[in-house]
Amino acid sequence: MSVQELSALHARYVDLSGRFKAAWTFHQFLQGLQNLSVELDLGKTRIDFQVVYGALKDVSQNLTSGAAEKSGMQLEFVARQLGQQMDQLTAIDARVSPSLLRQFFERVKNQDDKVLAQMVRFYLYTTREGRWSDDRIDKVDYLATKLAEEPQTPNGPVAQRDRVMLRDLFAGFWALALPPGEMADPDELVRRRQEIVALRAEVAAAGGLEELHQRGLVRRHRDIKHQLGPLFFEPELLLAVVDANLALKAAVQRSYRLEERQLAVDYQQILEMEGRVASDPSLDRELAELRTTVDQFERKQRQDDVKLDELMAIRRQVQSLLPRLSGPAAAAPPAPGAAVAARPAPPQDGDQTASALPSSTHEEILGPYFQRIVEVLEGTGEAIPPKGVTVLPEVFPLRLEPREVVAFRRLAGNGPVDLELERFLLEAAALRTKINEEAESIMGLLDESAVTRDAPVFGRARQTTRLADSFVQRFQHFMDLAIQDGNFTEAQALQLLRMRLIRDYSGLWLLVNRPTT
Repeated sequence: MSVQELSALHARYVDLSGRFKAAWTFHQFLQGLQNLSVELDLGKTRIDFQVVYGALKDVSQNLTSGAAEKSGMQLEFVARQLGQQMDQLTAIDARVSPSLLRQFFERVKNQDDKVLAQMVRFYLYTTREGRWSDDRIDKVDYLATKLAEEPQTPNGPVAQRDRVMLRDLFAGFWALALPPGEMADPDELVRRRQEIVALRAEVAAAGGLEELHQRGLVRRHRDIKHQLGPLFFEPELLLAVVDANLALKAAVQRSYRLEERQLAVDYQQILEMEGRVASDPSLDRELAELRTTVDQFERKQRQDDVKLDELMAIRRQVQSLLPRLSGPAAAAPPAPGAAVAARPAPPQDGDQTASALPSSTHEEILGPYFQRIVEVLEGTGEAIPPKGVTVLPEVFPLRLEPREVVAFRRLAGNGPVDLELERFLLEAAALRTKINEEAESIMGLLDESAVTRDAPVFGRARQTTRLADSFVQRFQHFMDLAIQDGNFTEAQALQLLRMRLIRDYSGLWLLVNRPTT
């Protein structure tokens, strides 16, 4: 066998080895995806990777020996087997949506860049004649951006990895992407790159989610990427794409957290004002639609599958309903934190009483439970350490933590205080009490209403779980502030309270939402 023939044989071995690694990685991804949910049915495959691996290993040991002819026959066998395997995997991939792929990799804590790169290569190997569907572009777009992104803390800044490393990696993708014999038009590459750079500048100038949505920046960015086809992988163009992706992600994350907190506050106002207005069939229908939409939104939050359009749709519903509910006879309660600067003055005799403490911002839902905690703690005095207070006979049934006793004492004292935080901690304690009371009531039901969920306690419990979900989010906000201030002891205490709320809230949520059959 000539040197040229041996070189061609070696090149084919390298190509098939690369395809094997990509197919094996994608097969492992599908296995992990199947384990993500018992309800997910991706079908079965009859793929024996061991046979292909054994043949490739045998070829690698004989390429430079006199058995080159045998190696050529083995590579023909590998090519046929691998082609069939990739066809099976491609058929299954058609049932994997881009959002499902994203959900899987968002749940993987210790991300392996080699896996991400092999996933991209699988799509490159199995996309024929440069015909990229929108879904396939969305998938490789996510994977390439994940490769370009520095690992970050849950609420940390979005940052890009070393561009030299990325350029080399993307050059390898580009070598696989361009159909044989084709050349990219340099003018089109420049024009497309300028489009993406201009859009990134628009993202940076946008004022928030509403402006991003109104100007259609997310949709326009996706449309541009869908039009690229194999040009998507040209290194400089792909670098521009991931630059814009990360800028857009940072803008959305920054605005989303603010929007989500405001939405939780507004929605809670709606729940509290709902009972104060006269019955109106049209309004009742819209409120029912909003509750359904919010329930769907909360489910998608837990699956990490929320889209910008869905959040903005809820925002518009809320903004439409609030003015109609807040008439002269339905004054809305203050938003959390609105009274931070308005601390009530202590009584003249210097003895702060429960009536002088700020009330709960969720008075209709938490008022009695909040008042119960305040009245019990009021009689404990200042001499006993907070931890000792929690085990007093009159306090122990409330299951309070020392930090919650400190919150009461700060609110009842005369010194400077973060009213929003300390009141929130007492409200969270009151919420836990309400959660456990309602859970016991539901578990105590022995009639048909326990199955049909017709008992009034189920309606109250659903309202309670929605409030608890917003409280869990606010705990994260206060923890972030404590960490930013370098107060790690405070952050740890808040994390303990957050986990206690999550544990109790999860129990009630399961009681309310478990299947009826």
